[in-house]
Amino acid sequence: MDTVAFDLVEDWTDAPLSWLPLRGENARGEVRRFHEERYVKSLKGDDRKRRQRARDAYRKLAEILSSNGLCTEAEAQERVRRFSLIANAHPEAPHLEAPNPAVPDEPRMTRLKALSTRLMGLLLTRVRLKAQLSAARACLAFTESQDLAMLEQEIQAAELM
Repeated sequence: MDTVAFDLVEDWTDAPLSWLPLRGENARGEVRRFHEERYVKSLKGDDRKRRQRARDAYRKLAEILSSNGLCTEAEAQERVRRFSLIANAHPEAPHLEAPNPAVPDEPRMTRLKALSTRLMGLLLTRVRLKAQLSAARACLAFTESQDLAMLEQEIQAAELM
């Protein structure tokens, strides 16, 4: 969601309205500086790494959609925003997943966190391009169906490719 918020604020920097104190490149530079500083100063260790990977996966998803002809570049960015907003606001997303019996001390994750971890693994791979594309298509389909269970199944199938 951080990246969605960042993108939306960056879009506002081109607003022709006088209510924004900065616009254009000056505003974009300040937004980027603030966003990066937040990652460096306020987020620690694993949390920072996870959020950076999530940001990278968000950007990669748009790249996969547009480079494979599934959407234009502008459409891909909009579809990825939509995917992220729907997934994060999904009523089933905060439910806890069962603990992993193989690792009993592992903390339980929400469905969304578990799904995003698996999705990051697929989207950020450099060797499993077929799995990457399958995951991207699943995300695209989810924006229409909003079926979280189906998305989880399709991500699991992509992991097995």
